[in-house]
Amino acid sequence: MSQKLSQKLSQNPELKAMTPQPLSSVDFQRSPLYKSLVVLFLLAIAVASAIPNYLSGNWFLNKVPELSNLQSLRTVQKSGLTLPGWQTFDQEMIAIGGHKWSVQAIAPQATSAANSPILLM
Repeated sequence: MSQKLSQKLSQNPELKAMTPQPLSSVDFQRSPLYKSLVVLFLLAIAVASAIPNYLSGNWFLNKVPELSNLQSLRTVQKSGLTLPGWQTFDQEMIAIGGHKWSVQAIAPQATSAANSPILLM
């Protein structure tokens, strides 16, 4: 604020009362009881919606989704991808983190000294 405006505000209390003041966080602090009640309410909603499904056996984790193209995915995992215009140098299955991954080194067919192979996982 400019000095003239500051002086006018300090001289006239009505203008000072009309000037917007920043909100302090002290004015809006909530009690720990209010926070606890909100957490308990949200927990009650979650429990009320989960327990009936769990007790009836309709738990969503019981049913593994079926994959219609699982066989083709396993074929790709074993033999790698065939990409038009690309030459496969090496393809193997390796274990990373307890899972099987297909690793494939490929390069464009029109190879030159500047092109280097690309590794697909």
